[in-house]
Amino acid sequence: MKNITAIALSICILLLITSCGIQTNTDQIVPTWNLYSNLHYKISLYYPKDWESINVERYEGEDGFFQIGAISGKDLSIDQIADDNAFHKLKPYGDDPQINELEIDGQEARLIYPSADQPEEMQNQAALIVKHPTGIEIDNNIYYYIILWADKDHIEQIGRNLTFIDESSE
Repeated sequence: MKNITAIALSICILLLITSCGIQTNTDQIVPTWNLYSNLHYKISLYYPKDWESINVERYEGEDGFFQIGAISGKDLSIDQIADDNAFHKLKPYGDDPQINELEIDGQEARLIYPSADQPEEMQNQAALIVKHPTGIEIDNNIYYYIILWADKDHIEQIGRNLTFIDESSE
């Protein structure tokens, strides 16, 4: 009887866990977010549906923004790239930004959060730097890192849904 109870309890726990739906980040945001794809940077990501395009690399809304760019970084580690950005002499992230290690779409990444003394004109900007799996060529230059700037309230959710576009599968 104890074995049957233990098995029944295990099945109930398993059903409870699976019915709660361990979802991917994409599953959670698709209804209220739009898909952004950029073939030059070979990336796609989701962003809030009410944000509008300012240009091909920047979207803004009343509650935030994102912009993408690329960093050459040849022969530099991701930590050197993150430090150079976080502790730039103009202090775009304040005096004491925080750098967190992440993995985005299987690639090493660094998330830069601003400190409380970040200049107001930076609009709570945070940054996500991700090693590009293949590198990209833009205007005859090779770039090894993608940088995503976004407001600190959206950076992590947008960044965790960033994926690299594999041109060989197209």
